[in-house]
Amino acid sequence: MLELNPMRPCIIQISRRIAVAATKVPGVVAGTLRTSLSPPAFSFALDEKRRSETAVLDFEKAVGDHLIRLQLVRVVRDGVMVGPK
Repeated sequence: MLELNPMRPCIIQISRRIAVAATKVPGVVAGTLRTSLSPPAFSFALDEKRRSETAVLDFEKAVGDHLIRLQLVRVVRDGVMVGPK
């Protein structure tokens, strides 16, 4: 989840930064990133050998803005919700 206030970059810029970050996060399956502007959210397929919590931290590092906070909302494997734990 991304929260906005007047001091933060606009949601469109954040969405673009997340798209660039997806290419740098290990385990993100190419071509699976989906973003939404309203509500602000994104999703992706992740190699099952990688932990989703680690991927979120890697996204935060790759986006490179300490004002942007990402939160893991849902983990689905084989059509079954398995997290977050």
